[in-house]
Amino acid sequence: MITRGNIVTSVGPAGFTMQTPDSRDDRNRMTSNGVYVFTGGAPQVVTGDAVDVRGTVAEYYGLTELTRATVTVTGTGNRLPAPVIFGHTVPSADPEHLSCGMTNFECFEGMRILVLNGIVDRANQRYGKDPFAEVFVSANGTRSLRSPGVPFGSAPSDIHSGVWDGNPEVFEMDADALGAVPDGTGINAGARFMAEGVMSYSYGDYDFQPTRLHILDPNTLPRPVADRRTPHGLRVGNLNMLRLCDTDGGNSRYECGDNGTPTASALKLKLERLSAYIGGVLRLPDVLAAEEVESEAVLQQLADQLATDYHVTYSAHLVDGHDPSGIDVGFLVRTDRVRVDGLTQLGGEATWIDPATGESDFLHDRPPLLLEGTMLDRNGFSFRLLAVHPKSRIGVDKGSSAPRNRQKRLEQARDIARDVQDLQTDAKSGYEPLVVLGDFNAYPFTDGWADVVGAIAGTYDDSANLLDLGGNIVRPALWNAVQSVPSNDRYSFLFTEQLGPIQGYAKNGSYDSGRDVPVAQVLDQALLDRVAQRCFRGFQYGRGNLDAPDQTQDDAAGYPDVRKAIGVSDHDGFVLDLACPGLSHGRH
Repeated sequence: MITRGNIVTSVGPAGFTMQTPDSRDDRNRMTSNGVYVFTGGAPQVVTGDAVDVRGTVAEYYGLTELTRATVTVTGTGNRLPAPVIFGHTVPSADPEHLSCGMTNFECFEGMRILVLNGIVDRANQRYGKDPFAEVFVSANGTRSLRSPGVPFGSAPSDIHSGVWDGNPEVFEMDADALGAVPDGTGINAGARFMAEGVMSYSYGDYDFQPTRLHILDPNTLPRPVADRRTPHGLRVGNLNMLRLCDTDGGNSRYECGDNGTPTASALKLKLERLSAYIGGVLRLPDVLAAEEVESEAVLQQLADQLATDYHVTYSAHLVDGHDPSGIDVGFLVRTDRVRVDGLTQLGGEATWIDPATGESDFLHDRPPLLLEGTMLDRNGFSFRLLAVHPKSRIGVDKGSSAPRNRQKRLEQARDIARDVQDLQTDAKSGYEPLVVLGDFNAYPFTDGWADVVGAIAGTYDDSANLLDLGGNIVRPALWNAVQSVPSNDRYSFLFTEQLGPIQGYAKNGSYDSGRDVPVAQVLDQALLDRVAQRCFRGFQYGRGNLDAPDQTQDDAAGYPDVRKAIGVSDHDGFVLDLACPGLSHGRH
């Protein structure tokens, strides 16, 4: 084919993009005015050239391009075609009304794009020889967050909670593809930017390639919590430690570590990095609830590391549960600030009939752990913390085992709710704040199947869930401190959802399995009873894990300072601040 008088809009190492000048724009939003021209080597054109091109139309892994091209420059210094402005309405955030009809980006492929209020949803991925590959971004200034409901494309007719749209507005940005930044430039999630460039497509994802990129806010990491410590206040932290495992292999049925039992040197590095996170990012809370820890002994090793690094003494507390890989919940307690009055595992002997086997089995793999403590300050107060780590969401949205997994999660939540109600109605409930905290493996709203957090908090709505709770057990309801966090900062875990061939992404089934999108979500939360709500002073996530590029997380292990903490877990921890005037040591 031959196309004449188009304007070069970007130049890459093996080709260039060209676009119809504005004077010939067909004004059809459903079709693109641009195309990539593959030259095989450095093209002999510059941005602003007018060109005639003779070539063959081809699809290269989904990217429409002209190959075997003969290029003739007919003019230079031309005004570039006006860009499509990406922002609040384009690309569409509604999967039922996508920007390009059946797709959200196809009609922009090869065209100039301007992003004025961009935000990075996921930092640089890492692929082969490209340690700082594409990032995922949104053009509307809002993070790619999970919202209530079942995933788009999988809602049964009896779900009333709504459908999570799958965030169709999210796309990839390859910042160094056209030289907008030097090769090897890391970009943190949460960074804000302005950019202009062209939309491309590569191996199953639409790929924005900027020619100019201006980072407005780099979201430098780590980002510690603010130190709101007061003389009589209590700082309660939480951190999923991503399988803090012993070197002896333990007694579990499966290996605790993802890569097997850690070596002594690997454990030493893990302890140093966790210490950097707890001390440098969470700033040494008075009590820290911990998930995914294999034993009290290895938790005490972490306490010893903190003593070495920060000259603060913590004691370790953990009770073994039933998890097949041996991970449990526990606490680290600052001995200069808090006295431990009691430690009780709740629900450790609770059972259920597993529908997969028809046999009775333990309900909780990692039973809740109740810590009762008293602040040592003479104006301090007594308190109760219930650490939880219910069953994960793996196999909940789809698959033959999904009904069983949903039911087990709800039964666990029901059992925890009974314990919570007992605690908030006993003799101590009038003067000891109660906080239920941990990695809930659930959102602060329903996923459409069962609202695990709502069942524990007393805010469950049977009409908005596939599974009925049969009425709330916890009365009055607990309050979720996550609600105090700005909406764009409500996340503690990053999960890449595989949404399948929807929203126009499966352009060729031979190489594209469908759309994947990173989704920031809240799993780590704190629920407060009435007394704790009166004591509430603040809730913050300490940022150091989720927002860093993949390569940076690996490189961080060699840093000599607090940056060593970056990437030590796949969760971001939090700190909850309480101050309770008038609740001195249980007197009211």
